[in-house]
Amino acid sequence: MVNTPNILYKYVTLDVAKVILKDNTLRATPPNELNDPFELLPSKFIGCTIDEMKKKIMKSPEDYYNATKHTGVVKDLNEFLYKIKKDERFLRGAVSVFSDSDSMMKTFKQSINEFSEHFGILCFSDNKTNLLMWSHYAKNHTGVTIGFDSKLLSPHWIPVDYKPERFEIPFESMNKIENGIMFLARKSEDWKYENEYRTIAILESCNYIDEPSTKSGKLYLHSFNKSAIKEVIFGLNTPEKEQMILENELKPKLSDS
Repeated sequence: MVNTPNILYKYVTLDVAKVILKDNTLRATPPNELNDPFELLPSKFIGCTIDEMKKKIMKSPEDYYNATKHTGVVKDLNEFLYKIKKDERFLRGAVSVFSDSDSMMKTFKQSINEFSEHFGILCFSDNKTNLLMWSHYAKNHTGVTIGFDSKLLSPHWIPVDYKPERFEIPFESMNKIENGIMFLARKSEDWKYENEYRTIAILESCNYIDEPSTKSGKLYLHSFNKSAIKEVIFGLNTPEKEQMILENELKPKLSDS
């Protein structure tokens, strides 16, 4: 069971803070739009012998067929199964596809893109005083940090695990990204200062606005209960006029919470 902090923090610019506080929405980012393009990718795929691979294919043929159908070698699943069972050369050829790192990475990226069509990530920190976060995400201390009640935002949280190396993945799991929390929980130790916690939003349940600069062409907005807002911390360089505007926006929310 994840021991999630009671309050989690979102570092944002003034413009983003105004939207969050006015509309009670947070951006849900599809995984293929995260700012680290290496984050969800494995370092390598772990293989197995021909006989082991044949057993795995026969146990879960749909996954393997879906992983190889883009090659155009077979027309449908039945033909794929027939060739795997009867044609040793085809089996070895199929295994070679699974052993081809470039091909595997291409297929894995396709899985990430498919996952990203349906799910988005909300990212927070458990630290409200991190100087790098204030600089990177709150526009050099001119923005704010908003503290949220984690339990009111989501019942499920993923603490990010920071490692010097990316994860390794067995071939047979490459199309099962939806079952692998490790994909969303592993980041390079270069990002360790973020102390990040994540939760997942269903994009179909989000509102969105058109945003050509994103890969999807949309900016997904996840709604939350206004009582989840517990703190708003101004940056060292947040203009006093803007502080007053945000304070007026906050008064009715905090008085009701």
